Amino acid sequence: MNDIKINIEINNNSSKEVLERNMEYAHRLYASKVKIGSNYTYKQVIQFNLNNFSFAGNDKIIDIYMIKNDAGIVLNDKLIFIQIYIPNLRRKWYTSGIQRLSEEERYALGLIEPDILTSKELGGDLEIMEEYIKEVEEIVEDEFFGESYDKEWAWKDLGKQEGIKEGSRDKAKEIAKAMLKKKIDIEIIAECTDLAIEEIESLKQNES
Repeated sequence: MNDIKINIEINNNSSKEVLERNMEYAHRLYASKVKIGSNYTYKQVIQFNLNNFSFAGNDKIIDIYMIKNDAGIVLNDKLIFIQIYIPNLRRKWYTSGIQRLSEEERYALGLIEPDILTSKELGGDLEIMEEYIKEVEEIVEDEFFGESYDKEWAWKDLGKQEGIKEGSRDKAKEIAKAMLKKKIDIEIIAECTDLAIEEIESLKQNES
């Protein structure tokens, strides 16, 4: 979106490690254009966390976080975290019905609904949902379906186990190629595969 970076995370549990990892990704994007000796120019980053959990006592569907002081004065509006709690959204859907959901809520549910027919029902006459459903139907036929962002830590563990064994580098390259197809950030791919950023960029050019 123009000069704004949008980052989307999908979280299955509320562990401290997961939340800290989300913050780390956002901060990396925030400072991605900063170079030593140059003017400090920071990107605005809006991070959406689709959370398959909710915190005890928090019934909100959407929670927005920024850096503020105790009086609520915003120190920095360039780094924004938007938490979407799917269980709370599902609860509203079950108790109030589709007709009480906003377009944004229907879209969010459609993104994580495993059943395509239910997603179509949620989407209704939303044009963006029609496009999404068509894309989903194409993706499920993709040979790399499932080898996406959720598996990055599994890939990282695999890389550690392989170590310097023969063939581990070729495996890392194959993993990097799959992640590039999913448009995952190059820095994250480098961290997960232990390949150099330059090597991953070369793979990206060869795949283009």
